[in-house]
Amino acid sequence: HAIELDAERVKARVEQLAARYQSPEEVVQWFYQSQREMQQIQQRVLGDQIIDHVLSIAQVEDKPLSYEEVLRGPQVKAFAEQKE
Repeated sequence: HAIELDAERVKARVEQLAARYQSPEEVVQWFYQSQREMQQIQQRVLGDQIIDHVLSIAQVEDKPLSYEEVLRGPQVKAFAEQKE
């Protein structure tokens, strides 16, 4: 499933970041003129989009675990089952 960068979310993120400054309009222009800054913003937005997508398709199952089971994690249990 291909996820394309949402330009509206990028614009909103730029405006959100720029709003922290005294001259937000100038900061918005600076962001758009800086390839490095825009790449970082785009990467963050794309990362957010990926997380949103994963959460939208994830199937969560509640499973009661003891404190010790949580600390051991699934790797230990899977390893123990392989040895049996």
